Amino acid sequence: WGEGEEDSAGDNGEDEEEPDASAIPMDKLKNGAVNALAFWQWGFGKVQEKSKEVSEQLQQNENVRQATERIGDVYATKIKPGIGKVAEVATPYVEGIREGAASAYEKSKPKIEELREKSRPALDELATKAEESWYVTKKGR
Repeated sequence: WGEGEEDSAGDNGEDEEEPDASAIPMDKLKNGAVNALAFWQWGFGKVQEKSKEVSEQLQQNENVRQATERIGDVYATKIKPGIGKVAEVATPYVEGIREGAASAYEKSKPKIEELREKSRPALDELATKAEESWYVTKKGR
Protein backbone atom coordinates (compact mmCIF):
# COMPACT_ATOMS: atom_id res chain seq x y z
CA TRP A 1 0.00 0.00 0.00
CA GLY A 2 1.11 3.25 -0.71
CA GLU A 3 1.01 6.50 0.98
CA GLY A 4 -2.41 7.85 1.47
CA GLU A 5 -4.06 4.67 0.36
CA GLU A 6 -6.65 3.15 2.55
CA ASP A 7 -7.45 -0.46 3.24
CA SER A 8 -9.93 -1.86 0.78
CA ALA A 9 -12.26 -2.70 3.69
CA GLY A 10 -12.24 0.91 4.60
CA ASP A 11 -13.01 2.53 7.90
CA ASN A 12 -16.64 1.96 8.71
CA GLY A 13 -16.49 3.67 12.09
CA GLU A 14 -15.64 0.62 14.20
CA ASP A 15 -12.33 -0.07 15.85
CA GLU A 16 -10.95 -3.21 14.23
CA GLU A 17 -8.79 -4.17 17.24
CA GLU A 18 -11.72 -4.46 19.66
CA PRO A 19 -13.78 -7.64 19.28
CA ASP A 20 -17.50 -7.54 19.61
CA ALA A 21 -18.31 -7.57 23.38
CA SER A 22 -21.53 -9.47 22.81
CA ALA A 23 -19.67 -12.47 21.37
CA ILE A 24 -18.34 -13.51 24.86
CA PRO A 25 -20.75 -12.95 27.75
CA MET A 26 -18.17 -11.71 30.27
CA ASP A 27 -20.60 -11.48 33.17
CA LYS A 28 -21.54 -15.17 32.80
CA LEU A 29 -17.90 -16.16 32.38
CA LYS A 30 -16.95 -14.19 35.49
CA ASN A 31 -19.88 -15.70 37.45
CA GLY A 32 -18.88 -19.21 36.37
CA ALA A 33 -15.28 -18.62 37.37
CA VAL A 34 -16.36 -17.29 40.78
CA ASN A 35 -18.64 -20.31 41.32
CA ALA A 36 -15.91 -22.73 40.22
CA LEU A 37 -13.46 -21.11 42.64
CA ALA A 38 -16.00 -21.23 45.47
CA PHE A 39 -16.72 -24.91 44.75
CA TRP A 40 -13.00 -25.70 44.64
CA GLN A 41 -12.46 -23.87 47.96
CA TRP A 42 -15.39 -25.75 49.53
CA GLY A 43 -14.03 -29.10 48.32
CA PHE A 44 -10.54 -28.27 49.52
CA GLY A 45 -11.98 -27.26 52.90
CA LYS A 46 -13.78 -30.62 53.14
CA VAL A 47 -10.54 -32.45 52.33
CA GLN A 48 -8.74 -30.47 55.03
CA GLU A 49 -11.54 -31.26 57.56
CA LYS A 50 -11.43 -34.98 56.79
CA SER A 51 -7.65 -34.97 56.93
CA LYS A 52 -7.76 -33.34 60.36
CA GLU A 53 -10.36 -35.87 61.60
CA VAL A 54 -8.28 -38.80 60.35
CA SER A 55 -5.17 -37.33 61.93
CA GLU A 56 -7.00 -36.94 65.28
CA GLN A 57 -8.33 -40.50 65.09
CA LEU A 58 -4.86 -41.84 64.36
CA GLN A 59 -3.51 -39.86 67.32
CA GLN A 60 -6.27 -41.24 69.57
CA ASN A 61 -5.56 -44.78 68.33
CA GLU A 62 -1.88 -44.24 69.04
CA ASN A 63 -2.72 -42.93 72.52
CA VAL A 64 -4.94 -45.96 73.19
CA ARG A 65 -2.20 -48.30 71.98
CA GLN A 66 0.39 -46.62 74.18
CA ALA A 67 -1.95 -46.67 77.19
CA THR A 68 -2.70 -50.35 76.64
CA GLU A 69 0.99 -51.12 76.46
CA ARG A 70 1.61 -49.17 79.67
CA ILE A 71 -1.22 -51.00 81.44
CA GLY A 72 0.21 -54.32 80.26
CA ASP A 73 3.67 -53.33 81.49
CA VAL A 74 2.31 -52.24 84.89
CA TYR A 75 0.37 -55.51 85.21
CA ALA A 76 3.38 -57.62 84.25
CA THR A 77 5.91 -55.77 86.40
CA LYS A 78 3.90 -54.81 89.48
CA ILE A 79 0.44 -56.32 89.79
CA LYS A 80 1.15 -59.92 88.76
CA PRO A 81 4.18 -60.28 91.04
CA GLY A 82 2.19 -58.67 93.86
CA ILE A 83 -0.66 -61.14 93.40
CA GLY A 84 1.86 -63.98 93.47
CA LYS A 85 3.35 -62.70 96.73
CA VAL A 86 -0.10 -62.31 98.32
CA ALA A 87 -1.02 -65.86 97.29
CA GLU A 88 2.27 -67.16 98.63
CA VAL A 89 1.79 -65.46 102.00
CA ALA A 90 -1.93 -66.27 102.24
CA THR A 91 -1.72 -69.98 101.35
CA PRO A 92 -0.72 -71.19 104.84
CA TYR A 93 -3.51 -69.12 106.40
CA VAL A 94 -6.08 -70.43 103.91
CA GLU A 95 -5.02 -74.00 104.69
CA GLY A 96 -5.31 -73.29 108.41
CA ILE A 97 -8.79 -71.85 107.95
CA ARG A 98 -9.87 -74.90 105.91
CA GLU A 99 -8.56 -77.28 108.55
CA GLY A 100 -10.22 -75.28 111.33
CA ALA A 101 -13.57 -75.22 109.49
CA ALA A 102 -13.42 -78.97 108.82
CA SER A 103 -12.55 -79.64 112.46
CA ALA A 104 -15.37 -77.38 113.72
CA TYR A 105 -17.83 -79.15 111.40
CA GLU A 106 -16.77 -82.59 112.60
CA LYS A 107 -17.01 -81.50 116.24
CA SER A 108 -20.47 -79.97 115.73
CA LYS A 109 -21.99 -82.96 113.92
CA PRO A 110 -23.26 -84.64 117.13
CA LYS A 111 -24.81 -81.39 118.38
CA ILE A 112 -26.46 -80.79 114.98
CA GLU A 113 -27.96 -84.30 115.06
CA GLU A 114 -29.22 -83.70 118.60
CA LEU A 115 -30.87 -80.43 117.61
CA ARG A 116 -32.41 -82.05 114.56
CA GLU A 117 -33.99 -84.79 116.67
CA LYS A 118 -35.25 -82.31 119.29
CA SER A 119 -36.79 -80.02 116.68
CA ARG A 120 -38.41 -82.79 114.62
CA PRO A 121 -41.70 -82.95 116.64
CA ALA A 122 -42.09 -79.17 116.47
CA LEU A 123 -41.37 -79.15 112.74
CA ASP A 124 -43.81 -82.02 112.15
CA GLU A 125 -46.52 -80.15 114.05
CA LEU A 126 -45.80 -76.98 112.08
CA ALA A 127 -46.02 -78.92 108.80
CA THR A 128 -49.36 -80.44 109.82
CA LYS A 129 -50.82 -77.03 110.76
CA ALA A 130 -49.61 -75.55 107.49
CA GLU A 131 -51.23 -78.39 105.56
CA GLU A 132 -54.54 -77.95 107.40
CA SER A 133 -54.41 -74.20 106.84
CA TRP A 134 -53.79 -74.75 103.13
CA TYR A 135 -56.69 -77.20 102.93
CA VAL A 136 -59.07 -74.74 104.65
CA THR A 137 -57.94 -71.85 102.46
CA LYS A 138 -58.27 -73.91 99.31
CA LYS A 139 -61.73 -75.20 100.33
CA GLY A 140 -62.92 -71.68 101.11
CA ARG A 141 -62.38 -70.46 97.54
